[in-house]
Amino acid sequence: MDNDNSYNRDNENGYNSSTRVGYFIAGVGIGAIAGVLLAPKSGVESRGDMTRKVRELRTRAEDLVETAKEFPDRVNQAVDAGREAYQRAKSEIQ
Repeated sequence: MDNDNSYNRDNENGYNSSTRVGYFIAGVGIGAIAGVLLAPKSGVESRGDMTRKVRELRTRAEDLVETAKEFPDRVNQAVDAGREAYQRAKSEIQ
């Protein structure tokens, strides 16, 4: 029963769901037009900037992948160096 009352109240104030959808669509349209008119760069410039940024990020990602591939080797080298140091220290004590 409360739902019926709130529906009637919305209609009395002039804010039913179709009016709200209309306002939403109008807002999206105004925002899109404002975005196009106020954009600091042209579409070609913006796409060029995005392309450069994507290439830069891809290069960084490739560098991270290479570092990750080298990580097990570095860990193994560190473990081997630790074992050698342990063996040297052990032999010096005995």
